[in-house]
Amino acid sequence: MGILIALQIDNWNENRKDKIEEKIILKELQSNLELVLFRINRNIENLEQNLKSFSMLKNHTDRNLPFHDSLNADSPLGIFAL
Repeated sequence: MGILIALQIDNWNENRKDKIEEKIILKELQSNLELVLFRINRNIENLEQNLKSFSMLKNHTDRNLPFHDSLNADSPLGIFAL
């Protein structure tokens, strides 16, 4: 009878440790997912800004307007500088 009680206590203790470890893993997972979401949102913002810049430059070139220094400020990384 004592052995069965000892095994039950051991199983209970192992389950308790597993639940603690599970909570730690879930908190780390949540933190990692929040970081990934932040980076995705930042990338979306950058892509939207690039799209806006490229649209403005395309409109400018479609209208055959000459290059102007102000275009460089709106282009990503200043890649359209002459």
